[in-house]
Amino acid sequence: MKPFTVFLRLAVVLLILGIIVLIFPKEGLNILGFNLQMPAMEDVFPSKPVEYADIDKILTNDTPDTVNREQDDGIVGFEYRAEAKESLLRFFLALDSLKQSRNTSIRILHYGDSQIEGDRISDCIRKELQKNFGGHGRGTIPMYSLSQVKGISCNYSSEWGFHSILQAQAGYNRYGTMMSYIKALADSAVTEINFAFPTDCELTLYFSSPDKESRLKVSDRQNDILEILVPQSSSLQQESIRLTNQSRYLRIETDAGTELYGMDLSETSGIYLDNISLRGSSGWGIRQCNKAILESMANDLNVRLVIMQFGVNAIPQEEGKIIKDYTFYKTEFAKQLKFLHSSMPEAAVIVVGVSDRSIRKGDKYITNPNIFKLRQAQKEAALENDCIFWDLFQAMGGENSMPAWVLRDKPLANKDFIHFNNNGAEYVATMFLKALYKEYEASKQSKQ
Repeated sequence: MKPFTVFLRLAVVLLILGIIVLIFPKEGLNILGFNLQMPAMEDVFPSKPVEYADIDKILTNDTPDTVNREQDDGIVGFEYRAEAKESLLRFFLALDSLKQSRNTSIRILHYGDSQIEGDRISDCIRKELQKNFGGHGRGTIPMYSLSQVKGISCNYSSEWGFHSILQAQAGYNRYGTMMSYIKALADSAVTEINFAFPTDCELTLYFSSPDKESRLKVSDRQNDILEILVPQSSSLQQESIRLTNQSRYLRIETDAGTELYGMDLSETSGIYLDNISLRGSSGWGIRQCNKAILESMANDLNVRLVIMQFGVNAIPQEEGKIIKDYTFYKTEFAKQLKFLHSSMPEAAVIVVGVSDRSIRKGDKYITNPNIFKLRQAQKEAALENDCIFWDLFQAMGGENSMPAWVLRDKPLANKDFIHFNNNGAEYVATMFLKALYKEYEASKQSKQ
């Protein structure tokens, strides 16, 4: 028999075997009481061994406090187009103004899913920026959140209604920058707040009373420190109170109809970063906000940068489920970005791409195949809508990097192979700051 004929017959046999393996039930086939099993495809055609990313070269001893602005050690930088670059330059000019004048302040809004819950990542970025550009205080804190809010606890009486974009209700859309609010349903609605961090700063309450005039009183453990009549208006209103370190407890009492949107703890100068964690969100739902309230609150806070960090919740929970096309995600995410731009036209928007997320393969962990298409959808949505894109997936090591973060002697991520732990969050913040400072220094060089 000719060699070619032998080769051809062998190829046909292998092809038939491959087809059988593909269509054969994974659980086997029961024939006369016997369970007939076929080998898995990877057993017939073994794949290359799984290798985890080498992350030692990207994990330095730098912390947010020790970032070298002039060092370029393989930093994964920002990607953007011309319009987005202009918005980034405006943010850098605002940073420069903080050094020249202590009579101004600027705000960063950090929206994200459970990756930033409990002020993770945000806190590291905030502290480093305040060290360099001034500022003292936590920033804006939601009156109500479905996620853990680090450092505060709130106790509510029964007279409150709770509203969040994560629990959208028909007729309730009066969200400010915090994406949530509480509304008094009866007179003498009380909220008690305990702070676990210093409160020697100014407290600004954001509220309104669209239905009628109402009473609003704020007290600490000793005294009433604010008592006003809130005029009937659907517009955003605010009152500021000077706090001391002794003001670790506040009691807020108000009448039916009052809406509370958030409390800002800051000073009149410096840079502030607000952590807005939307657990379970894919970055959708922001368009449900009342645009007038969102714009008014953003203007008062002088928002100059918005960070959007979502993605892990757009991955199916079923490990074997593959989404072939993420166009649906790109389309909807782009709508959120356009809404933010129209509501805060002076602010730059940075989209932080999805981090690595693993599924199990045998005794190893590999990157969930959906990550690659989702990451590309986020990048396209960002660049096509005048936003900046920062590739966290690449920055943390790329394909199969999450296992390298989890399985270290000192783990940087949790064993769900999805979420960073506190130490890992600090590394993420450091890498983000390196990318930000790289652009900032480049902008200063271009002026010279």
